[in-house]
Amino acid sequence: MTHAARRTGDRDGEAWALHQSGTRAFALGDRAGAIASLKAALSIRRELGDDRGSRVTQHNLKLVSRPAWYLRLVTHAPVTAIAIIVAVAALILAGGGGAATWLLTRGHHHTTVTLTVQPVGGGRVTGGIIDCPGTCTQKLKAGNQVELTATAAQFDHWEGINCANGQTSATCSFSVTTDTTAAAVWTAPTTTKYTLTVNRQGDGSVSGAIACPGTCAQKLKAGQVQLTASQADFDHWNGVTCANGQTNTTCTFNLKANTTVTAVWTTPPTGTYTLTVQRHGNGSISGAITCPGTCTRKLKAGTIKLTATAAQFDEWSGVACAEGQTTTTCTFSLNANTAVTAVWNTPPTGKYTLTVNRRGDGSVSGDITCPGTCAEKLKAGKVKLTATAAQFDHWDGVTCAGGQTNTTCVFPLTGNTTVTAVWVTTYALHIEVVGGGKSTVSVSGAAPCQDTCDVTLDTGVVTLTANNVGNYAFDQWTGVSCDGEQTNRKCSFRLTGNTSVTAVFGPAVQLTIKVASGGTVTSDPAGIQCRPMCRAAFAQNSVVTLTARADDGYEIAGWGGACSGIGDGQGNGTGTCKLQMDKVKSAYVKFAAVNP
Repeated sequence: MTHAARRTGDRDGEAWALHQSGTRAFALGDRAGAIASLKAALSIRRELGDDRGSRVTQHNLKLVSRPAWYLRLVTHAPVTAIAIIVAVAALILAGGGGAATWLLTRGHHHTTVTLTVQPVGGGRVTGGIIDCPGTCTQKLKAGNQVELTATAAQFDHWEGINCANGQTSATCSFSVTTDTTAAAVWTAPTTTKYTLTVNRQGDGSVSGAIACPGTCAQKLKAGQVQLTASQADFDHWNGVTCANGQTNTTCTFNLKANTTVTAVWTTPPTGTYTLTVQRHGNGSISGAITCPGTCTRKLKAGTIKLTATAAQFDEWSGVACAEGQTTTTCTFSLNANTAVTAVWNTPPTGKYTLTVNRRGDGSVSGDITCPGTCAEKLKAGKVKLTATAAQFDHWDGVTCAGGQTNTTCVFPLTGNTTVTAVWVTTYALHIEVVGGGKSTVSVSGAAPCQDTCDVTLDTGVVTLTANNVGNYAFDQWTGVSCDGEQTNRKCSFRLTGNTSVTAVFGPAVQLTIKVASGGTVTSDPAGIQCRPMCRAAFAQNSVVTLTARADDGYEIAGWGGACSGIGDGQGNGTGTCKLQMDKVKSAYVKFAAVNP
């Protein structure tokens, strides 16, 4: 049995057979043979990580190593072969039922699996009895935890196993449950060399892998390269992607081909230029120029700083200020003859009539109290009005600094002005659905309406949606001005009084559009938006405008079908066709590639 297990590579079976042979040899009086077999079995079981089997074999090995007088004490009989067998059986059973079972049967022994290590790239792997190249295969008990270590130099990753501490760590811990091949991969160091050329734009130098001026082109070994530009006036790198950013003076990148990299410095302006300062409004300027005073002056090229007096200051124009155009201080670069203008707001003068209207149940206080004095002449300048908060909606007629829906409105009075304060009130909305069969209109804040209905809504924005049912199509809205086209199914408007609106439907007439490759077609009213073919239903006798748009590289070659003859030679990439939908119609449009 031992020889058969060895031939098949069954290490677990070999350990079992050696254990049985050692126990049998002891029973037959061959104590030396028993010790040798049991020691061999114990060594294999420990190698396999078989703790349970190792304990049983260790138990038997201790037994056979006892002196003869010990066995006499245990069995109370002469040490004969039969007495020894009885003693052995008794002491094996004393080791536990599991030990007896292990001696009598192999039915519960653990499965062994094979671990094979493959080094890829010239490194070494160790762990357990593995020392590969060399010993690259090991038999293990299924479920055992294994730790392999690869030599670190140029190590890249593990394959074929799931490492508890990551695939790129040189040490890999994993569990073996079946025959497994673990590959350790190293990257081979490259010996290829490439030419690196450094160009300089501006007044600066480069050091590091290349020193330029000096040697500005050199063959370097492939791999990581680091260059450092002199700091003064440095702007950016071109030609490579720097690991630490294009504007950092140090650029680290991977050299894997012939490469040209450019270091760019900003060139400080030189010479003198004329700076002219102009003033719009009542204010003065100090700094590089004092104006009024010397408002035009020749200055050396470079950074210029001007400061305007703060009162009523509005903005700078003519230059791009580093701090922003509306700050009193403006810093900019002078590199040509330049005119800069400082603007102050001129306070308004005189008196103007302010009229306050109220729509809804509320009152206004502040510079005017209404009800009471709702129209009054006020001095030009800042005006502040406050509306009572309950049910307040918005202000109309002026632009409020705090927003139109804030109860307090602050605005400049620069002329005769009328402002309206609006509070939420309810109004009657009358809706009619015409020519649509069972088509309906959905109303925000109310139930859908069919035929005729009346709803009461708060003042504010109302949205209506036309819903065609059966063989009918929506045509248009009448009675209100929608935010958008009157022919859109959705209509939003502000309800500011009792209002009547009509949704007009008509029998549906189908329009089919075919589009050749090279563009798209859309419709107004909406419904058509397609390539290569689509259909939509429109109200009978309604007018549908089709718009063709050519893709880049194409132009409209012409329309066909119901749009036949329209749009030929539309080289601008757009073309329209209007159709009255008095019956079912179809049309198509062709696009042609533009010759380069």
